[in-house]
Amino acid sequence: MTAPLIPDNIDLRDFAYMPLDVVRLRDSDFTALTSAEAFRSGLLLWCAAWHQVPAGSLPADDRVLSNLAGFGRVVKEWLNIKDEALHGWVLCEDGRYYHPVICEKAQESWAGKQRHHYAKFADRLRKANKKLEESGLPPVEIPTIELWIAVGSPAEWQTISEDSKPNSKESGNHSTGNKNNSGGNPAENALKGKGEVRDRDRDNISLEKNKKNPDGFLTAEQASALWIPNLEHLNSLMAEKDYPPVSQTELADQLADFNRNNHGKGHTENQLYLHLRVWIVNARRKAQVQPAAQKPAKPAKQQPDHSQRQTESPVPKNPSFEDRPDWEPFGCGYTVGQVRENIQEGETPEKCLARLIHGKVANDTMAKQLEREAEQAAQLEAQQRAVQAEADLLAKQQQRQRTPGAA
Repeated sequence: MTAPLIPDNIDLRDFAYMPLDVVRLRDSDFTALTSAEAFRSGLLLWCAAWHQVPAGSLPADDRVLSNLAGFGRVVKEWLNIKDEALHGWVLCEDGRYYHPVICEKAQESWAGKQRHHYAKFADRLRKANKKLEESGLPPVEIPTIELWIAVGSPAEWQTISEDSKPNSKESGNHSTGNKNNSGGNPAENALKGKGEVRDRDRDNISLEKNKKNPDGFLTAEQASALWIPNLEHLNSLMAEKDYPPVSQTELADQLADFNRNNHGKGHTENQLYLHLRVWIVNARRKAQVQPAAQKPAKPAKQQPDHSQRQTESPVPKNPSFEDRPDWEPFGCGYTVGQVRENIQEGETPEKCLARLIHGKVANDTMAKQLEREAEQAAQLEAQQRAVQAEADLLAKQQQRQRTPGAA
C-alpha cells in the first residue's frame, strides 16, 4: 500500500474555507465521467476531508463515508455510487483514503498558517526587545522561521545572557536539571548566550551538538548527509507537475536546509520526496522575486523641463512595498508575496489586489453555479428513479392480479 500523502499533524479544523482550483475541477475526469449523484457526494467528501485530521484524508469505513456523502445510514445507496464518488482517492497503509489535490492544498494552507503564527511570534519578540533595550538589557535574537518550526513552534523564546547570569555553576546545575524536560513545552533555559540550543524534545525533533559546531546546529555537510534523495526519481516527480528538472548543483544548495527542517519528523520516503519538490519550487519562486528588490541604482534626477508640459503622469509606485516580506498580509486575505507574483508591468500593488479580488469573486460565482447545477441534476435523477420505482411496483401488482385467473 501507499504511504500517507500528508503528515499526520496537519490540522485545519479552524480553516472555514477550502481553496478551489476552478479550472482544474472543470477540466478533470471526475467532472466529465461521474454521475450527478456521485459528483455531489464527491464534493461533500472533499469538504469533509478538509476538516479531518490529517487534512485531506477520510476513514475507510463505509458507514462513516455514507454519512459524510449525504446518505446518512442508508449504506446500500452509498455503495451504488462509491467507486465514482471516490474517484482520485488513494487508500494508504494507515487505513485511510487520501486525495492528492486536497492534500496539496492542505499543505499550502498549513504553511501559510505557520507563517502567520511566526509573524505574531516575531512581533512579540521585537516588542520585548524594545523594552529590554530601554532597560539597558541585551536584546533577544529573533530566530528564523525554519529554526522556529524545527524546535516545535514555541510560543516563547527565552535566552540567558552571559552578563546577566548570577553564578555560572548555579546556572549550569539549573540547566542540567531541565535537560530532559519535554512533553511539548520548551525548557526554561532554552537558549544560552548567542543562540546555543539546549536539548529540546518536541514532535520527535532534536538538534545535535558537536565540537566542530559550538552553536549546536548541524553543519551543512552533516545536514546534507542525513537524507540523500535520488535525483532521477526527484526529476520524475517534478515532471508530473510540469516543473523544470533539478540539477545536481541546485539540489546540493537546498538539501542542507531541507534536511534541517524535515529531519526527525517521521516522514516516509515518499513524503520526503513530495516535501522536497514543494521546497525546491518555493525556493525558485523566492529567487525570482529577489531580483525585483535588487534593482540597479537610479541615475541622478535631472531638473524637470517646465517648458514642456507632461501629457502622461508617471506610474505611481509604493516604495515600501518592495521592502515588505512575502508572508506579510497585504489586504483582503492576500499576502505581499501573492500580490508580488501576480503584479503586471506598470500596475500598482493596489490595482493588482483589486484585480485579484475581482477574479476571486468570479471564481466563487462559477463554483456556486456548478453546485446549483449539480443539485438540480441530482433532484431530477431522484425524481426519475421514484417514477421508475412506482411503475415497477404497478407492473408487479398487475402481474399478481393476472396470475390467479390464469391458474
